[in-house]
Amino acid sequence: MATAVGSDLSLQEIAVSHRVGKPRSSDKPRDILVKFISRRSRDKLLKKRSLLKSNGYEGIFVNEDLTKYRSELLFEAKQLVKRKHIIGAWSTDGTILVKVTKDKKVSVHRIHTKRDINRFLSYTVAENSNSSSNVDYFIFRSILA
Repeated sequence: MATAVGSDLSLQEIAVSHRVGKPRSSDKPRDILVKFISRRSRDKLLKKRSLLKSNGYEGIFVNEDLTKYRSELLFEAKQLVKRKHIIGAWSTDGTILVKVTKDKKVSVHRIHTKRDINRFLSYTVAENSNSSSNVDYFIFRSILA
């Protein structure tokens, strides 16, 4: 997968990897948790993750392994994306970020608390053609050594 997206990540840069969670009754595979030997190794793959879809890995997502609280913040932020209050939401190095438009200006904001998310409830995004599809997938998570 790393080679397909142009990352020079090697197997020696992965300390350990395994599936997590209970086996599912559906055909949907379990998540894979990967521990890299260094932050630099992890970043090699994370920087190229947006190329997965265009290189034959549609329905596979690479995400950080966040704390429960930060995962909840990211989930709530993504709900605002679905409701068209903000343009996008993602995490980088454990920090939750959102992209918004206000007065025709695009800006990125860090999210630390649920209060930070709530201040974007009054924002709206112009209709666009992006739509999410229901695809069977697994999440490829990463943690640092």
